[in-house]
Amino acid sequence: MLKEFGERPEVDRQRLNAEYNLVATLDPTRPIIMSTSTSWGIPARRPLPNVVGFSMYNIVFNKGAYRLSLYYPIAFRVRALLIKIIWAKPSFIHELQAEPWGPKAIWEMSSNEQDKSMNAAQLQNNIILAKKTRLSHVDLWGG
Repeated sequence: MLKEFGERPEVDRQRLNAEYNLVATLDPTRPIIMSTSTSWGIPARRPLPNVVGFSMYNIVFNKGAYRLSLYYPIAFRVRALLIKIIWAKPSFIHELQAEPWGPKAIWEMSSNEQDKSMNAAQLQNNIILAKKTRLSHVDLWGG
């Protein structure tokens, strides 16, 4: 859990199961996609989605400084392979960073501050890194 977003005690396994079951009941014809959200881990408990989404953020402001991700494309390939072997589920990047991730909301940061974590060159680099994961689908997030 990203503690920077605050505590959410109402979000727990029981609620996740209830929401998963509701979505599956309302539309049994479409796959359910769930995110691991962070840059590590694989699903270990139920409910198991039909497809697993990964977030891929390369530069974020965390603990008072801009930080470069330590997760390289190979880490995403290994995660996807483990999910395929253990659960027989596909994976993709559902959230490739295409937005600034700074110390304030985007609309509160100057262009110079936003450029520290996202600019045209960084977006191009993020896309190159995402392609190196060899995952078959990548969705941009932000912009």
